[in-house]
Amino acid sequence: MLEGCLGIGGLEIKEFTGEFPSALDQNRLIGGRALLLAAALVAGHALGQDAIPPASAPTTMQKKVDEREAQRRAAAADQQKRKEEFARRCSKPLKTPYELEECRLVYRQM
Repeated sequence: MLEGCLGIGGLEIKEFTGEFPSALDQNRLIGGRALLLAAALVAGHALGQDAIPPASAPTTMQKKVDEREAQRRAAAADQQKRKEEFARRCSKPLKTPYELEECRLVYRQM
């Protein structure tokens, strides 16, 4: 039907007769597809390079100092709370063994 017509690359287009193409034709076909795939990947990679990720807001030195100061204040408040707990639990002169153990636990947490 299409005998004698030239296709891409000078190959003759023939009707499928149930036979597989020769090894040379298969190599050319696979090589051509590999080149097309490589060209598509290169084009996609080149187009993907244009997108610049959004920059995050820069952290200034003042923000860092404020964050450290807030952490220091929180730690100081926590330490003060532990001191008050120790004073509350351990201020009695006479203690039972249970109270002494609680006093030691609170002291270790300070």
